[in-house]
Amino acid sequence: SVARMTTDQRARQLLKDIDALLRAARGARVSINEIAAVLHISESRLRARFRAAYSTTLGSYLSNYRLHRVIELMRDTRLNLSEIAGELGFTDSAAFARFFRNETGSTASNFRHRMLNLTTPSAAK
Repeated sequence: SVARMTTDQRARQLLKDIDALLRAARGARVSINEIAAVLHISESRLRARFRAAYSTTLGSYLSNYRLHRVIELMRDTRLNLSEIAGELGFTDSAAFARFFRNETGSTASNFRHRMLNLTTPSAAK
């Protein structure tokens, strides 16, 4: 039962539950309120439990998760940045651009260009 779980077990289960919700959303924005509702817990209690367990805010974790999803999708050269933004639930390209610059300090296009140039094998000499 949940009552018998240790603090560490509860923390791991909380993270597993959150990650399952995020995977199901495929990177689209999921609000803390939505997570709390699915987990049948108040938003303030969810935030407090997460911070106590992981020494970071849930909002910060969600932004980091979303950023990693953006970078994964950037590797797929068939998708342009607008398609990636739409796939991840950004309301418009400006919101996506703001999010990306705030998280990385770079524009999405510059970041993608550098990433693809670093990961593309160079021609043999």
